[in-house]
Amino acid sequence: MTPPGHHVRTLVTLVLIATPLAALQSTPRPLKQTEVVAPGPSEERVREIVRAFERLRSQNGLSGIVLADLKRLVGLDHPRIVSLALRVFERRDIPLYRTARQILASVRSPAALQSLLSDGVEHRDPEVRANAIEALADARPVTVDWRAPLRAGLADRDPRVRAAALLAVGRTRDDVPLERILQLTADPAQTVRQAVAPTLVRLVGARSLGVLDQLVRDPAWRVRLAAIRALADLKSRAGVTRLIEALGREDGRLREDIVPLLQRLTSQSFGADSAAWLRWLERAPESFLQLADDAVLYPTGGRYAADPSFRNYYDVSTASHRFVLVTDRSGSMGTRAPGEPTTNMGLAIEELVRLLGSLDETFAVNLIAFSGKVDAWRKQLVVADTRGRQGAIKEARSYKPDGNTNVFGSIELVMDMAEEAMQSREDGRYGDHLHELDTVFLLSDGMPTAGDVTHTDVILEYVAERNRRLQLRFHCISYFGRLPGGNWLRELALSTGGAYVHKSW
Repeated sequence: MTPPGHHVRTLVTLVLIATPLAALQSTPRPLKQTEVVAPGPSEERVREIVRAFERLRSQNGLSGIVLADLKRLVGLDHPRIVSLALRVFERRDIPLYRTARQILASVRSPAALQSLLSDGVEHRDPEVRANAIEALADARPVTVDWRAPLRAGLADRDPRVRAAALLAVGRTRDDVPLERILQLTADPAQTVRQAVAPTLVRLVGARSLGVLDQLVRDPAWRVRLAAIRALADLKSRAGVTRLIEALGREDGRLREDIVPLLQRLTSQSFGADSAAWLRWLERAPESFLQLADDAVLYPTGGRYAADPSFRNYYDVSTASHRFVLVTDRSGSMGTRAPGEPTTNMGLAIEELVRLLGSLDETFAVNLIAFSGKVDAWRKQLVVADTRGRQGAIKEARSYKPDGNTNVFGSIELVMDMAEEAMQSREDGRYGDHLHELDTVFLLSDGMPTAGDVTHTDVILEYVAERNRRLQLRFHCISYFGRLPGGNWLRELALSTGGAYVHKSW
């Protein structure tokens, strides 16, 4: 039987094969003043390509086929292709965003660039404007003034656009007056403040140290994380000193982020012990940065079991005090593991109960379970006091295996929770960071079989795109036995700085 969308996909492929090679150049590059843009495909051929892709998208949803065929359009230089890419953002086809930006960044013809500016940068939807600005910064075509939209974006009414413009200024090293960037350190949106640290380091290097001192104490943990990474990028003794000081101040997940940075910069390993790091630094020679290894000695998760402030889930140790436990309760979790007295579901419940029982009121937690559908215990994190712990344990013990495996739905929900908590605090609906989760534990025993997205490459694209803003860490545990399905969970964990545990038998 012919797979759904096969004929449409074939049409897109054949049309692209017939397109001149110069029009399909996939690597964006600046256009020289004397360079002549190669003629692109005919108007009718472009119309055919666009119609074929839209039919494919309509028939297949956000599938691997759609992602693969959109990638074929990178380098196709035509206003209609620009419009197609902009519709990706209008529809919120999040797993396709990165490829759509690559399409926009590859255009060079005057008509296509004009479409990018008028239809993209000036679009009424801030999601479209932000992505168009990012693509324009990547393209940097010499035939149009790409700097003006970036600078205008710094004053956009929407924080997504301001943040995108700020990061674009840093990547392009545009000579924007420093005062305009410094003003954004007081922006009410943490998304914007997140973008200040990496931008300043790229533009002024060590001169940014005073501002980084301010940002590394910001109330929002994502802003502090951006400042921590920027301090590491300075590769200076002063930066290392401030990283160690931050390690001593932080009491949550950011300790996991600081330690690998210190290890990479110094080739030393003192775990999360800030006092030991300071003692070493007092004796360290001035040349220690030149002698350091480039590679992190240990992965982010799973190496802190001796620290009493950390909690263990399976073989992963975490410093986070704000996390969500996502558990597969599909029918296959009812399988009894060889040599075990209970089912996979029973084993998962035992581990959940053990972890939840070890928490105290300094922690906040939530539970999500998925099969064919996705269920959250609460809408946001709950303080793990006596009442909270008892409620969470009761919820975990109620899990029964049944149905399919909607992994995407659970990931989408936990990221929506993070987005909602982030936005709620900026709107003043929550008075502290109690609800701002930073870590996710995801346990599954099978490949995705249900939900809006089942192709693992598309799920990974979705997480990567949303996590540019959310910065969540996913620790993944697979109950796959000898099956290869855990590979994508490993990639998910490593791509977010998390740990991966494979339970085999």
